[in-house]
This record gives sequence, C-alpha cells and structure tokens, in this order.
Amino acid sequence: MLRSILFLHRWLGIVVGLVMTMWCLSGFVMMYSAYPSVTPEEELRGLAPLELPDAQRLLRAGPSADTAISSARLEMAAGRPILRVTPASSPLADAPATPSIIDLTNGRPFESDTPGRAMAVAGSFADNFGIEGSPQRAVLVEKDQWAVQTSARHQPLHRVDFPQGETLYVAGTGEVVQQTTRKERILGWLGAVPHWLYPTVLRQNGPLWTQVVIWTSIIGIFLTVTGIWVGIARLRRNREGRIGSPFRGIWWWHHMSGLFF
Repeated sequence: MLRSILFLHRWLGIVVGLVMTMWCLSGFVMMYSAYPSVTPEEELRGLAPLELPDAQRLLRAGPSADTAISSARLEMAAGRPILRVTPASSPLADAPATPSIIDLTNGRPFESDTPGRAMAVAGSFADNFGIEGSPQRAVLVEKDQWAVQTSARHQPLHRVDFPQGETLYVAGTGEVVQQTTRKERILGWLGAVPHWLYPTVLRQNGPLWTQVVIWTSIIGIFLTVTGIWVGIARLRRNREGRIGSPFRGIWWWHHMSGLFF
C-alpha cells in the first residue's frame, strides 16, 4: 500500500510541480501586466464630446414616460449621439433587462452589427484614445482569446485591427468592450492565460474549465495528504534516539521541508 502511495505521490508531484512552477512564474508576470481590459477611465477617454440634436428632436426620442428605468447614459458612437437606457428589472425575472440603444438623430435603434459600423465606432474611439493609424479591417468573432468571457453577451462582436498592433473589440451595441496591444497580448500569454488556465479552447467551455480547476485542486489536496502520511511514516529514530529522516542530500530536504510546510 505504502509503495503504491509513494508511486502516485512521486509522479503526480512531478506533474503538479510543473503546473505550480508555471503558476508561480506567470504570477510574477501578472504583478506587472494584468489581463487586458478597458477600464471605465479608458472607456471615457475614448468617447467623443457630446453633440446633441435640437431639443425638439431630443424630446421625441427615448422610452415612454411611464417606463421604469434603472440607468440611462448619453454618449457619442460613430459620430452619432445615442441614448442607452436600461429598464428596471422585475424581481421575478431570470435575467437582467436588455438595454435599448437609441440613435438621437432619428429616434431609431442604434446598432453596430456590420463591419462598416464597427470600423466607424473603432475609428472614433481610436482618435480620442490616441491609437495611431486608421482601422484596417473588422472581423466578426464568436470566441476570441481576449474577449472569451464577454463575447457571448456582446454578439455580434467585431475585432478591429490597427497598423501598430492594437485591436479594439466592438459590440453590437456600439460599445468598445476590449482593447489590447501587441505587448499586452504577449505578456498575457506569459502571465494571465497560463495562470488562470485561460486558453480559449478550454475557457470557452465553462463546465469543462470548472472541472479542470476542481480536479487539479483535488490532486493537490491528495498530494498534501499523502505527503503528510508518507512524511510521518518515513520518520526514523537514529542511534542517539532522536527522530529524523533516513534520507540524505536533496531527499532529506524534500522529506523534512515538505513535512514541515
């Protein structure tokens, strides 16, 4: 029995040790470069100053007067003033209420579901944000490494590329929901992606990703418990009567430090 436990402890320890080494080194990278994201300050910086239409046209736009709302926001998108209205959710609703986006120049719904409109939104954001060059192309994406958590709720989602390696992700609502640079993506592959086990092929399947995290943790717990067991079972009393390890060299350090920690 002890021999089988030792065999599992050794080889699982090697595998999990490699994972822990990757986790530690990627954590060092994350101290200086986190997973790319658009902060509220960056989102505001990328917006153009408001240019509202005349009052009469503005009064005709928006929800009806008896609509209960939880939030409303005015901003510019692709050179047009828009109103984002989030209705108040019912306490019995299973999901949050869907916001409506209204183009204030004509009172119609505003959408950014075409490559041309996505490029217009990205170009305006880039001008205000300070991204050099014009947008080169807009590609419709369902899953993307840098928008893997949000891509499902932002469909249609377009990735817009720029000459210097910057990319913007424009949702169908006309919002820029992600912004990355070439440097951020390289550091992301060295830091956040391995640290969080975040490759798209795994993270796009939420239940699978959860099971991988859970079972990796269970294996770690198994190694800890068996390490305590084996560490105590291998203790020996020496000629002087003191209890210690029968091993020498690096194995002595592994035995004693492993048991201590």
